[in-house]
Amino acid sequence: MLAREFMVSPGTEPAIPSPEEYSNNPDVAKKFVQKVDLKLPVLLDKHVTISKRFNVTGLPCQYVIDRQGFLRFRYLGCSEAVKAKLEENLRELLSTS
Repeated sequence: MLAREFMVSPGTEPAIPSPEEYSNNPDVAKKFVQKVDLKLPVLLDKHVTISKRFNVTGLPCQYVIDRQGFLRFRYLGCSEAVKAKLEENLRELLSTS
């Protein structure tokens, strides 16, 4: 798990369901979280404010925000290539901080 490898506390990375059916209906979102056994905080983006601000165009979508609060990297998808690029970028970022 990347969270362990890069010393991110498991359970602290927020998940933000962006499809309107999840964001506007807490019951649907809750069922989804239970179905996929999500173990991290979930933010309901009722007005799609955060999804728009971070340009969420699909799921899953991951973001790397540096210690100063700047968005450094954005990844769409969950393929091995995405995971490899995420790991590469995290190593690079951590080596310069």
